[in-house]
Amino acid sequence: MRNILFITVTIILFTTGCKKDDGTKNNLTVSTETLTFNSGNAGETSFDITSDNAWNITLPSDKRWCTVSPTSGNGNATVTVTTTENNTDAVRNLEITITAGERTKTVTVNQTFIPKELTVSTNKLNFSTGLATSLTFDVTSNASWNITAPADNNWCTVSPSSGTGNAVITVTVKTNIFEARNLSLTLAAGNTNKTVTVSQVLFMSTVVVNAGKFNMGSLTSESVFPAERPRHEVTLSAAFRMGVYEVTNAQFAVFLNDKNVGQNAQYPGGTDFSKILVYATASSPHDWGMHYNTGTKKWEPAPGKDNYPVIFVTWYGADEFARWAGGKLPTEAQWEYACRAGTTTAFNTGATLTVAQANWGWGDVYESEEPLPGAPCATVPVGSYAPNAWGLHDMHGNVAEWCSDFDGKYESASVTDPTGPNSGLLHIARGGSWIIHDNAYCRSAYRVVGTMGEFTGFRITFAP
Repeated sequence: MRNILFITVTIILFTTGCKKDDGTKNNLTVSTETLTFNSGNAGETSFDITSDNAWNITLPSDKRWCTVSPTSGNGNATVTVTTTENNTDAVRNLEITITAGERTKTVTVNQTFIPKELTVSTNKLNFSTGLATSLTFDVTSNASWNITAPADNNWCTVSPSSGTGNAVITVTVKTNIFEARNLSLTLAAGNTNKTVTVSQVLFMSTVVVNAGKFNMGSLTSESVFPAERPRHEVTLSAAFRMGVYEVTNAQFAVFLNDKNVGQNAQYPGGTDFSKILVYATASSPHDWGMHYNTGTKKWEPAPGKDNYPVIFVTWYGADEFARWAGGKLPTEAQWEYACRAGTTTAFNTGATLTVAQANWGWGDVYESEEPLPGAPCATVPVGSYAPNAWGLHDMHGNVAEWCSDFDGKYESASVTDPTGPNSGLLHIARGGSWIIHDNAYCRSAYRVVGTMGEFTGFRITFAP
């Protein structure tokens, strides 16, 4: 009996001494299971680990916006969690996993995003002259931003087109010789967008004149003027744009004032400062041109004559205007080709020209000729008469038009893209004017050494 009792006690004691560990010596706890970064800015916070054993921390491999330190240890520790600035426009989160032997804990990290602030000083830019120029607007932002324009835009540029924080944006447009136009610039800072509308009026209506061939000059059966012969074939190898109308007083005033041309009408920034661009008409009996306002120190059209062709303009003035507008005076060949618009007759209207078709017929007081009935006997607003087949108005009459060519003789040989003599003293004018008493002086082939006066103006051409 004593032996049996001893064995029982021994078993009980042995069993008690081998009892499994209850875990108190493999403890793993964290001070919080959630860390929240509310500002979206780069930040730092911490949590505590309590452990009896060695531990390590793992993060998702694709979450590079969050780091921890230390990432491993033995026993208790304070772990620092650091986040980068959240520019994603979305709340982001991840789980930190802490492992100690077979025990694990997780801490969820949440980070809000920084609201993107984006404002613009204006939502509309209006280019009111149609000329190549620049305007600016301000961007105010607390983030990175970029600006995009429509993919088919070829007339408007912005600089800079991207940045961070505040900036001044310069918007530059080309001279508008096509039609009134507009587009929208889209500014984006994350999911925050703003729109700036850019609009530009038409500076000068133009039409495309396609490349081609024609016979330049006249036959003896049409004209007695030897300067128009010999008639010869001309090839124009490239298309060009030509002004639908003669340049107006209003357009010429914009040029003069943009270049700060004073009362003496000389242009310090031009190719020849000594040359006069235009003569004021205030004291002229033909007061249909330009005035100089001594009060405002600005040039302006004669009252009510904004849309009339500029007159008393010199060849130099016409050439400087063309350069300023980004164009050129037409060559004689371009002018006659465009005037004819595919015709071979004396006029683009046919064999003759009436005062109902163009502004001419003033009469010749020196030969006691009276004006023709219906003739205005003055310049009229551009476009007052029907255009030719290519959409060009007043190629006959109203005002004679300066060409780029110096005066020179024709040759009989065929030529391509002729530009006239390389040098000379005088330039050619084409088309006749209101003062002409005989429509022979308005024919497509008629050419004359131009003179500045109440009967001379111009139009310009551009690359297509």
